[in-house]
Amino acid sequence: MSDGEVLYEAQLRQRTVLAASVVCAIAFMVAGLVGIIEGSPYVIAIILGVVVLCVLAVVVYVLLPTRIEVRAGEVRLIAPRATTKYAADAMTLRRLANGGWEFSRREPARKLAFFRDQDADRVRQVFGEAGVSVVGA
Repeated sequence: MSDGEVLYEAQLRQRTVLAASVVCAIAFMVAGLVGIIEGSPYVIAIILGVVVLCVLAVVVYVLLPTRIEVRAGEVRLIAPRATTKYAADAMTLRRLANGGWEFSRREPARKLAFFRDQDADRVRQVFGEAGVSVVGA
């Protein structure tokens, strides 16, 4: 096997609610800040808030990972416009009670992605061979 060969690939569960909440909160804060600074021109604050909301929604959509790929010694999270590479030996894969999988960093502990795969033995084998620490039932 070459280093570039994809050993495993899966679609990630989208965290749309979380992304939408963050986008709305930031847009609300920007609109509120403009309203406070400018006095009371609510129209400017509302327009700016809507613009920020739209821009952030596009940015989140473009940068939110949609796929996970496992290669020898490395795991990649693939987004429409970005790819993030992680060293496999610094990562953990945990089996969740609902049958899904949680991909995270070991140190500092941070959840990065969630996905589902019914073939648990294959997932354990591929991630283990790549060097990821597999935890859970």
